[in-house]
Amino acid sequence: MSYQDLLSALLGNACTGVEEDDVEEMLHALSQRRKTALQYEKVLYERYVERKTLKEVSEGLGVVKERVRQLEAKALLRMRCILLERYEGFTYTMLFKKESIINQGKLLEEVQRTEMSTEDEQWLTGFWEGDGYVGTLTDVRRPRTYSVVSASQKDRSVLDFVRSITYGAGLSYSKSNNAWMLQFGSDIARRLVLGTFSKYVVSKYFLKKLNTMLELCKMSQVAVHEPTIDWLAGFFDAEGSVAKGAYTLAIGQKELYVLEAIQRVFGGKLYTQKQTHGHNDLNVWSICRRDGSLELTGQLRERSHHTGKKAQLESLLTRVYIKEHSL
Repeated sequence: MSYQDLLSALLGNACTGVEEDDVEEMLHALSQRRKTALQYEKVLYERYVERKTLKEVSEGLGVVKERVRQLEAKALLRMRCILLERYEGFTYTMLFKKESIINQGKLLEEVQRTEMSTEDEQWLTGFWEGDGYVGTLTDVRRPRTYSVVSASQKDRSVLDFVRSITYGAGLSYSKSNNAWMLQFGSDIARRLVLGTFSKYVVSKYFLKKLNTMLELCKMSQVAVHEPTIDWLAGFFDAEGSVAKGAYTLAIGQKELYVLEAIQRVFGGKLYTQKQTHGHNDLNVWSICRRDGSLELTGQLRERSHHTGKKAQLESLLTRVYIKEHSL
């Protein structure tokens, strides 16, 4: 395996400008056992290690072959993260904290496996703008600030779907809030999901917080986009409702701009709902049957991943069917 072949395997197309000294630095950063594991023929680097078979390496280390594969995977991951730290701004230390060897070894493979479709990316962005959190928190016990990308829901099904399409999301239950909490724990997981949000963000309020996070991560600033049907499905799963006994869809928000964007693309009406006890007034977007709510309901139902919201949409369509067929 040549020098460039190794870099391509470690860093893909981002290996331009990497020097041979960087490879020496990476090998020095590895423990002796992991250096030995790299002698396995798949990850041989001719300039620094000798070619050995998997059996020879396992016998030399005194471990089984599967353990060699785990050491090999972890060594490659650390080498790749050292390059990412230098050339892409990533840090590799967080990737190894409180993680098992198997999970560490399969991290890159897992990231590739959870590559989202465009539809899922748009849905996720809409859902996060409606019910997610992007920002920083300060640890009062230790004077440090850390970034947070999280969402909470009483309905676990929608968060299970988020976990299935993303990398690095952890799920826990809060008894005090009676809700499920999903959070992206590692730096690389947060960067991946922030990159997704940056491609489809609609809300100016969310954009402001997103750009702050992107700046902290040394990522490019972005602007707002027009909403798509998949984005709207995610936003509706987070904030939408179906009027009881009517054929109207509605979304309430304090921010007016995001509702104006929805109206501009999907029609409907806007109105202000007065609040009492000193609360800010609530802006509401709604669409009735005359303006096309039934067609939109069908499209949202196909794209919904929230059990409760999907049931509401199906109920509306069922009521229409019963009325039209005089059942």
